Amino acid sequence: MEEISVVSPQELGPFTLFYKVIASQLKVHPWKSAGVAALIATLLLYLALGGAFIKIASLLQYGF
Repeated sequence: MEEISVVSPQELGPFTLFYKVIASQLKVHPWKSAGVAALIATLLLYLALGGAFIKIASLLQYGF
């Protein structure tokens, strides 16, 4: 007995194209994408916390 079901593609509204581009990049270059994401996250934290971010990083270095 064969059962066949048709599943429509997932739609994310206006973010569908963005999702497809990001997903394809993650499949091809996962480490490169992770590095870029880490760099952006670091810059955003530095801009948000300023000097406190440096103090937190130094504190964590001494802890480990």
